[in-house]
Amino acid sequence: MISKRKKKREKLTQIGLLVFMILVALGFMVPGFIDPVSEESGTAVEPRLCKSDTDCYLNCEGTPIASLCSRNLCLVNSCSEYNLFEYDKDPLSFTLTITLDGNKSMLSDKINPQDFFVKTSGDKVQVFTSGMHLGNILDKMGIQLTDSCLYLDGSQYCRNNEKDLLITVNKEDSFSQVVPEEGNKISIIYE
Repeated sequence: MISKRKKKREKLTQIGLLVFMILVALGFMVPGFIDPVSEESGTAVEPRLCKSDTDCYLNCEGTPIASLCSRNLCLVNSCSEYNLFEYDKDPLSFTLTITLDGNKSMLSDKINPQDFFVKTSGDKVQVFTSGMHLGNILDKMGIQLTDSCLYLDGSQYCRNNEKDLLITVNKEDSFSQVVPEEGNKISIIYE
């Protein structure tokens, strides 16, 4: 009598497990049947890898659209995505100097010639979009900047008890997230 109950319980357990597995499978499949995803409904687009801005061009209805390459990813990957940094043929220009332990760093040799959103000539910087903060601009040159550290050419320059990292705009203290304006004189000094 005990073995019949045990067999019945095992059989009910197996049936319950089978029903549970079917419900789980249906739970993953039914939403696709109810709301099928199509190209027009705004499917997620696979991110595109890039080395420069030229890798990120899009052709939207026969018109080339420039997209910014930031940290090796195109910021816009389809014509339907919002472009936060639209290319502007009239650049914003400002002066930027980076001085590390008394030595001035050359910006011109830091920029990729295939990048067209940020250009440098000596200590003059031209940015061909609006709203880009200093950290993003430096990132285009392979330079990372936080409020307490600068990372350049494999070296780090961080505030400590002996040295300070100063970021100034027009000789007033500033921070790494500042958005440069036309004619600004920006200095980053580590000493």
